[in-house]
Amino acid sequence: MKIPISKIRIEQRHRKDLGDLVSLAESMRKVGLLQPVVLDKHNRLIAGERRIQAALKLGWKEIQTFVATDLNDAVKLLTAECDENTCRKDLAPSEAVAVGKALEPMEKQAAKERQAEQARRNQPQASEGGKLPPLEKAKTRDKVAEAVGMKPRTYEKAAAVVAAAEKEPEKYAHLVEEMDKNGKVDRSHKKMMKDQRREKAIEAAKKASAAIKASVHCLDFRNTADLIKSDSVDLVFTDPPYAEESISLYKDVAAFAARVLRPGGWCLTYSGHSFLPQIFNLMSEHLEYGWCFAVVHSGGDLRLRKYCVMNRWKPIIGFYKPPLNVWWEWFPDVCSGGKEKSEHEWQQAVGEAEHFIRAMTAESGVVCDPMCGSGTTLVAAKQAGRKWIGIDMDQDAVNKTLERLSE
Repeated sequence: MKIPISKIRIEQRHRKDLGDLVSLAESMRKVGLLQPVVLDKHNRLIAGERRIQAALKLGWKEIQTFVATDLNDAVKLLTAECDENTCRKDLAPSEAVAVGKALEPMEKQAAKERQAEQARRNQPQASEGGKLPPLEKAKTRDKVAEAVGMKPRTYEKAAAVVAAAEKEPEKYAHLVEEMDKNGKVDRSHKKMMKDQRREKAIEAAKKASAAIKASVHCLDFRNTADLIKSDSVDLVFTDPPYAEESISLYKDVAAFAARVLRPGGWCLTYSGHSFLPQIFNLMSEHLEYGWCFAVVHSGGDLRLRKYCVMNRWKPIIGFYKPPLNVWWEWFPDVCSGGKEKSEHEWQQAVGEAEHFIRAMTAESGVVCDPMCGSGTTLVAAKQAGRKWIGIDMDQDAVNKTLERLSE
């Protein structure tokens, strides 16, 4: 029915930008109002402010209206505030969430009524010889998402981003702005989830490392059950011998890492190329394969006459303790720290270890090297502001590590 525009109560609105009203007014002048304005029974506006403002531009005194008594009425006509006309301006994701919040009480009441009706239908109907057919099930979230023109999961993600921004605007308000600007809800939601995982990782690292002191020990890492608690280390980073007779150490390192790593923690080990398949198999018995990183050689090529190949990189094999929890920022899987052999014949460059320590551990995290040699990993951990635990069977190597750490 038509009612005077002056009688329509326009209260707080969810749409902030009314868009191009000139084009809408011209369309309404030519073809009329394609969709009525939606009101509640108290003449409060539910949807159609753009049409009202366009009507006022045309000098209209009255406008066609539809009184919605529940959410289904609104969905049938307008899908809430999504203007179904030739000049429709879609709701921004945060606007859709705001509309959804306003509609949720209405739909929750309707859901209660459906539950009561279903309970009635579950009772045997003597006159009809049995139970009535069940009502179609519908979640409040799904109904509200339909009303604002979004898929349920998309609406849920948008609502989560908006809720995070309301709780911590300094951290997440920019994600709402980004989401509204480009319409990409999933992208902003992923960024929010990653930020939240990062905060949890930092908090968990602080909590786990609170009782751990940086230390170096001369013993066999396979006998450290009393020294290192289970689920207490963020990263195991080590460099086992590459010789064929030492391959079994990779299995031992993986077993050690599976015990001491916190869930989601990584074990990174240097490796030669020759026995990679065997090493992968041995470590896979205890951890999940993640990635094979690369360290570029400096100071010349290693010539492999057997294959007539000039080798210019060495692998760092990455395995993790499930579940996978990627919370860090993007970082390259290739690095080079230069050539450093001043402290030990097998010494690696500090910069290589530091590259991965900074990327894959949170501040206050714990880094462990079960075959620390001259302590390169521990020096890198110290420079990165992490705690460290070093283990080696060679007392001279332990002494050298302590000397380097004291410098």
